[in-house]
Amino acid sequence: MADSYAFAGVPHDAERIRVQSLEAWTDPLTIRQLEAVGVTAGWRCVDVGAGAGSIVRWLAERIGPSGSVVAADLDPRFLTELPGNVEVRRHDISTEDLEANAYDLVHCRAVLIHLTRPDAALARMVAALKPGGWLVVEDGDWGLCTIAGHPDGPWATAYLHDLWSRHDQAGIRHPYFGRTLPGLVAQLGLDSVAGEVIAPVSRDGDTTLDMHRMTVSHLRQASLAAGASEGDFDRLVAVLNSPPVVLVGVAIVGVRGRKPSPFRRS
Repeated sequence: MADSYAFAGVPHDAERIRVQSLEAWTDPLTIRQLEAVGVTAGWRCVDVGAGAGSIVRWLAERIGPSGSVVAADLDPRFLTELPGNVEVRRHDISTEDLEANAYDLVHCRAVLIHLTRPDAALARMVAALKPGGWLVVEDGDWGLCTIAGHPDGPWATAYLHDLWSRHDQAGIRHPYFGRTLPGLVAQLGLDSVAGEVIAPVSRDGDTTLDMHRMTVSHLRQASLAAGASEGDFDRLVAVLNSPPVVLVGVAIVGVRGRKPSPFRRS
């Protein structure tokens, strides 16, 4: 059975804005990782959970007409007006394999946090790599998150973590997943495993804070289903939407590793 997606019921335009804001937040880390693995002309790549396509476009330009990119997503509605070397594919990594030993790069971002079996999805990605190919994955972790700059900040911080724990227990999404990603990747038998974590400070007017505000607001129905009260949820949203608020420590964890090649010594 496929995993459900917590944002599936969000109206089209609102979710597109949130996804594009998420890309603006995470693209710098992703691009640093892709540059570190040496993406170059002629590579065959797949972007799992391609979102609105910002990294697909970056890859398409980097690999040129001799390369190709598969933009794979459970819901590819935002993947439009892409370069000619891009194939858009409806795909569910929680249940569906990719072509085996086929890709120089498999990239995945902000997908595993939603899955019941992220380890199985990662195994599918590694199986799709050619020997010598690179896995690059990133996902979020709210564990250090603190809401400050508002009198209700301490309450809102405690309430948010209680709410996210309910999401985790109910299987809605796993807000503290990111910290487990390096360990999961390390168990895959890859070479040259490395990565980094970013956790910026966000203030009013920052795209990153706008994105986190939208993330919380768009999870309203899921949160009520997990036992949140209307009044407490509205209070949390009011604090987050207050201009003085400062959001600290929502992290994105990025990890990369290379599939061993029988023709290369470690």
